[in-house]
Amino acid sequence: MKNTQRELIRRYVAIAVFSALAYAVTFVFRIPVSFLTFDAKDAVITVAAMFFGPLSAMFMSLIPALLELVTVSNTGLYGLLMNFLGSFAFAGTASLLYRNRRTGTAAILSVVSGALTMTAAMMLFNLFITPYYMGVERAIVISMIPTLLLPFNLAKGAVNAALTVFLYKPVSLALRKSGLVPTSSASSEQNETGYRAKRTAVLTVAGAGLLALGIVGLILLKK
Repeated sequence: MKNTQRELIRRYVAIAVFSALAYAVTFVFRIPVSFLTFDAKDAVITVAAMFFGPLSAMFMSLIPALLELVTVSNTGLYGLLMNFLGSFAFAGTASLLYRNRRTGTAAILSVVSGALTMTAAMMLFNLFITPYYMGVERAIVISMIPTLLLPFNLAKGAVNAALTVFLYKPVSLALRKSGLVPTSSASSEQNETGYRAKRTAVLTVAGAGLLALGIVGLILLKK
């Protein structure tokens, strides 16, 4: 019983630490694009949620959004809501898919699915929420989808997906060494030692490709 309670406490502490790291990323690395802002906190939230589950994704999405609200954000409750919904759509989807099959390939598919889900969700949320925030007709928001909202969220999703892929291996090793991820539930790639180099190469190539696409997209949007 005591061991179980100790494990829970350690898990909660780890979730709090990742939440703080996600906030720190938004504090030191923000790129404004029109009335939108790019940051990389979704990568931190997602890679942690892939090991701690969808419920942790909800808390880790909410805590940095609340901290942003009272520190660096100038968009008020609108920013809080959109930040939370976007991060949770990304991290929640990725962690939900990854929990069923913990391999390197599954990790890539999970984060890409998370990025696409986030993009689709933000299109929907913008249609219903942004008109009230900006005080414009919904038709104006619809006109921004192909030129700003869609490419921005695709680029943001690609960069965060790439960073999640790059963070996946070192975070996985760190969590296993700390005992937060038991060896018995670790990724099956650990048992397939003959394929480690190949899977590392796949993760690297996939991450580099996503990162390049995202950066190019953000550069084009900034012009």
